[in-house]
Amino acid sequence: MEYILIILNIFMWVFIAYKLIQNIERFRCVFVRRQIPFVPSERVLRRETVREIFSHYPRAKTVVEIGAGYGGMARAIARKTSAQVYAIENMPFTFFMLRTLNLLTRARKCAAVRADAFEYLTNTKRHFDIGIAYLGPGPNKKLQQFTKKFDVIITLDAPIAGLAATRTVDLSRYGFTRWDRVSYPHMLFIYEFRHFGS
Repeated sequence: MEYILIILNIFMWVFIAYKLIQNIERFRCVFVRRQIPFVPSERVLRRETVREIFSHYPRAKTVVEIGAGYGGMARAIARKTSAQVYAIENMPFTFFMLRTLNLLTRARKCAAVRADAFEYLTNTKRHFDIGIAYLGPGPNKKLQQFTKKFDVIITLDAPIAGLAATRTVDLSRYGFTRWDRVSYPHMLFIYEFRHFGS
């Protein structure tokens, strides 16, 4: 019984430390960096995004998740498709969790990249088949600059202002996301910039 109490006590303190670090990082993200903090994608959004890639872009070789958080979306895509996935995350603790979860789940096709996603896309000469973004309406505007880096961009819940989506997938039956106190029904916005695979 004593060992169980010690283990529970350790677990409790680890959990408290985890939540404290997580909240400090969120505070820094919102009030210092002026960015949207990491919000985990729901399982249904991951499933529908994977289905979209698998159905329409089965020959995709490279996928980038722009602002990957803990990497749930990136790992789901790497697990269910043949693509090499790059999960880009800048916040230190969130990136640590991303790499740890990649190691624990043996996500070999999911490469964790620590970088500001927009700086990374500005500086890289690489071209990617698909970009995935679950960023919110404000940051999504920046994606307009990077249309030449991708054949396809898929945004979750918020569109890219100023660009007409090629296709949308209505997932509002699964709920919504809230940004700046505005509710956005779950939806995929798909932007195709050139014939895929050409």
